[in-house]
Amino acid sequence: MYRLAASLLAVLLLVSCSANPFANLQQNITHLAQEQIHARLATQLVASLGTGIRTLVDGLAKPGGYLDNPLVRILLPPPLTVALDLARDIAYKPESNPLVVLMNRAAETAVPGAGPILEAALNQLTVDEAKELLKAGGTAATERLKEKTAGQLRERLAPAVLDSLTKDNGLQQYTELLDAFRAQKAVSRPVGEPTFDEPVADLGEYVTQQAVEGIFKAMGAEELRIRETIDMPSDELQSIIHPRS
Repeated sequence: MYRLAASLLAVLLLVSCSANPFANLQQNITHLAQEQIHARLATQLVASLGTGIRTLVDGLAKPGGYLDNPLVRILLPPPLTVALDLARDIAYKPESNPLVVLMNRAAETAVPGAGPILEAALNQLTVDEAKELLKAGGTAATERLKEKTAGQLRERLAPAVLDSLTKDNGLQQYTELLDAFRAQKAVSRPVGEPTFDEPVADLGEYVTQQAVEGIFKAMGAEELRIRETIDMPSDELQSIIHPRS
């Protein structure tokens, strides 16, 4: 690739010294070099993301993959954490709350099912789409995959999450916490004040949603890391991508 780009650069320099009739040829060569370099870097970005997806899914699936990672850790659904004065304890000692442990364990158990879906979506990207995502920068590729796969991931992970919560008595513990929350509200409510029941999250749906969100948080961080380390072209080739006016 570098030999080809160097040859194109040499031709470009020769053409730049010629008469004006060759100006269009110079522009065409510059454009061709730009597209080839962008295509190579876009391919490299997609390949690195594929490796990153496998690594992060394997990491999230390990014991503590969610629980021990503040970026993706799943907390109790609102308003339970704050209402029961558990926020600080869970932030510093997430293992101190049994239900939080079970929720994160359910996500860790289910997350391997996400790998094939994410890899399939990544492999379906065309070269033009990959170049578009490369130029967009940031976490553009992660956002594109999220648009394409979030619904599939929720559908794929939900049964495993619910099965884990049921087997480990997570649903029962959730019911008990909700009862405690309602009892606390009843005691603190002034006599005669009307009751406004807050909507209660379905624990299986909540954990599934948070598990999927955690995947994309981790993927976004990985994409940013990849973009910092991607094999960028040399200064000479950069001059082709961004020619001076």
